[in-house]
This record gives sequence, C-alpha cells and structure tokens, in this order.
Amino acid sequence: MKNFIRELFFDNIEPQTNIYKENKKLSKNMDIVVDREKQLNQKLTGDEKQLFTDYVEAWSEVSVIFEEENFVRGFRMGAKFAYDTFTD
Repeated sequence: MKNFIRELFFDNIEPQTNIYKENKKLSKNMDIVVDREKQLNQKLTGDEKQLFTDYVEAWSEVSVIFEEENFVRGFRMGAKFAYDTFTD
C-alpha cells in the first residue's frame, strides 16, 4: 500500500492515460470532435473564430474541472468502501 501511495504522489500512476485507447466509443467521438474543430477553424474568420476559440478553451477548462471533481469523488468513495470493509 505504501508503494501505491508513493507512486501516486510522484505522478507515476496515471489512471486516465489509456482511457482513450480502451474505450472505442470515446476514441471515435474524440476523433470527430478534433475533426470538426479543425474544419470550423478553417471556415471561421475574425470575431467568429475568436468566439469559437474562446468557447473551446472554456469548455476545455470545464472538462478539466469535472475530471478533477470526479477523480476526487471516486477516490473518496473508494476510501469509504475500504473503511466500511474493515470496520464492519
């Protein structure tokens, strides 16, 4: 257990690293998002392009916040499961 915690602390464990490779539906949809973003960037100009860029950056930040919150909640839930397992 100490090794796992130490590895997590030093960022040697990245549970989300292979999620895109392992989840074909997610991978397919990520490819679509990237493709559509490229297409829109080629078609939009001026203020429209800046508005779209601002939208993409804001949505990216929202996604990071959700991922962080879900990670923390999952970790806490796992800790509660472990606690219940060893205390009951």
